[in-house]
Amino acid sequence: MTPWSSRDHVTKLLTTRAHQLTCSSVGSVLDIRGFDLKRTLEMDPEFLNTDGSHEHDSSVTSLSIIQPGDVDLDAVQSWVGEILQSKGADIYRMKGVLSIADTEQKFVYQV
Repeated sequence: MTPWSSRDHVTKLLTTRAHQLTCSSVGSVLDIRGFDLKRTLEMDPEFLNTDGSHEHDSSVTSLSIIQPGDVDLDAVQSWVGEILQSKGADIYRMKGVLSIADTEQKFVYQV
C-alpha cells in the first residue's frame, strides 16, 4: 500500500494543507516571480532554442479542470482520494487553487 492509497490519508492531507493555507493569502503563493527568464538564459543559453535536442516524453500528459463557482470540500476530498487510489502511480503531481463553498478564502493545494 502506497502512502497515497488511503482515503483517510488524502483527506487528512487536504484538510491539513487547507488549514495551513488559511493563514496565507493567495497572493503570497501566486505571482511570486519564481521563474526568471534572464537568470535561466544565463544558466542555459539554449533554453529558448526550439531546434535543439529537447524532447518530451509522449507518455506524459496534463489535464486541466476549470469549475466555475465554489466546490464542496467533501466532494473534492472524495474525488481526489478516488483518483489517487486508482491512478496514484501514474500521477506526477496535482496542484490547484480551490474556491471552497462557505469560505471566503481560496485554497492552494499541491500533492
